[in-house]
Amino acid sequence: MGITIARAVAKGAVLWLITILVFTIALVLAYCIPSSWVVEHARASADYNEADLHGMVASDQSTYASESTTTIMVSMAAHGGENPLQDAMRGAYFKDMETGPIATLRDEIETESNWTYPWYWHGWMVVLRPLLVVTDYGGIKHLLWVAFLVMAVALTAALPRRSALFVGLLCAAFALTGVNAIDCLPYSFPSLVALAGSLFVCRFCRGKTWDAARSGLLVGYFVIGALTCYFDFLITPALTYILPTAFFVLAERESAGESCSTLALVGRCALLGVVWCVGYGGVWIGKWIVASIVLGENVFAQGLNQVLFRTGVDSSAGNGITAPVNEIDGVAITPVNAILANVRALAPGRVMLGLLCALAVLAVVACVLSIRKPQFKYMLCLLIAGALPYLWYAIVSNHSMIHCYFTFRLQIGTLFAFASVLAIFVQSMRAARNGCGEGRTSRKAVKS
Repeated sequence: MGITIARAVAKGAVLWLITILVFTIALVLAYCIPSSWVVEHARASADYNEADLHGMVASDQSTYASESTTTIMVSMAAHGGENPLQDAMRGAYFKDMETGPIATLRDEIETESNWTYPWYWHGWMVVLRPLLVVTDYGGIKHLLWVAFLVMAVALTAALPRRSALFVGLLCAAFALTGVNAIDCLPYSFPSLVALAGSLFVCRFCRGKTWDAARSGLLVGYFVIGALTCYFDFLITPALTYILPTAFFVLAERESAGESCSTLALVGRCALLGVVWCVGYGGVWIGKWIVASIVLGENVFAQGLNQVLFRTGVDSSAGNGITAPVNEIDGVAITPVNAILANVRALAPGRVMLGLLCALAVLAVVACVLSIRKPQFKYMLCLLIAGALPYLWYAIVSNHSMIHCYFTFRLQIGTLFAFASVLAIFVQSMRAARNGCGEGRTSRKAVKS
C-alpha cells in the first residue's frame, strides 16, 4: 500500500511539473505578441463592453455584466510584451479609479500600467491576446458562442439516446441566465471548461467499469482542476467539478453490471473532488512559486493574503485596498449572508427562490423515499453535488458576497443535480409500476 501511494504521489508530482511548464510556456508565448498589435482592437472593445451594461436591470442582479473585470482583461492584454516572461507573471494593466472602467479602456488604453495581478495565472490571455490582434470584443463574443455551440453539440453526441440530459442542463442554464452570460468575457471560461469536463467524463466513462476508468478519470479531474485555475478569473470555479461529477454519477448508473455500495460511490465522487482540488490549488500555488522566482518578490505571500481575504478570514485585501472590508451595503460579510446573497441574486422577487426551495425539498423527499432502493446511492451523490455551491459560498464568503451578481450562477449545478434526482425517482417509480427492476432499466436511466 505504501509503495502504491508513493508511486501515485510521484506520478502526480511529474504531472504537476509538466502542467506548470506547459502553462508557463503558453502564457509567455502569448506575451511575445507586441502590445502595439493589440491596442487598436482593445480600444474598440470599449463600445462592446459598454453595450453589456444596457441590458442591466437595477433590481435584477442576474442581468449584471462585470464591465470592470472585462476592462481588466482587455487592458491586461494590451500591456506588456517587452519582457514576455516577467509580463506573463506580473499581469499588469492600467486602472483609473476616477475615470471608470469603460472610459479608461477607450481613452487610456495605452497609458503605462499601474496595477498588477501576479497571483492569478490569467491563462485566458493565451486566447484573448492573439484574438485581439485580428478582432475586437464584438468578434470575440461571436467566437465564444461558436465555442459554446460546438461544445453543446459534442456533449449531446456523447449522450446517445440520452440527449435529454443536455436539455436539462440547458434549462438550468437558461433559468439562471448562464446561457445569456456565455459571451461575457470573464463569465465564459469556467462555463466552457465545465462543459469540456462533462464531455470528457461522458465519453471516457461510456461502457467502462470504475476499475477500468479510474486512472484516466483521476488524471482527467486533475487536468480539469488545473485548467479551471488557469482560465478562470475566480468567477464560478466549482462549476467545473459539480457538472462533470453529476454526469459521472449518471454514467455510473448507466454502467451495465456495475454495482457498488452507497459508501463506495460517495467515496469515488469524493476522490475525484480531492484530485480536482489538487489540480486547482496545486497549479495556483505553482503560479505563486514561479512568479516569486521570476519577479523577485513574495507573490506567495500575496496569494495567501488573497485566500484569507476572499474567505473572510482577513478583512484587508492588501492589494491597494487599505480599508478593511467587513460589510457590503450595511450587511456583514458572513458565510450565511453570502449564501443568502447568492440565492437572492437568482432573480428579483421570490419566484425563483420559491422554485429552488420547492425543487430542493422534492429532491430530498425523493431521496429519503428511495433510501432502501438501488437508486438511492445515485440520488444521494447528486444531492451532495447540488449542495456544493452553498458550501463554496460559505467558505469563500467575502468573494461570494461582493460578487454575488455572477457567483450565483454556480447554482446551475444545483438545478441540474436536483432535477436529475427527481428524474431518477420518477423513472424508478415508473419501472416499479411496470414490474421492472432497477438493473433492467439502468440503460434507460437518464433518457427522460
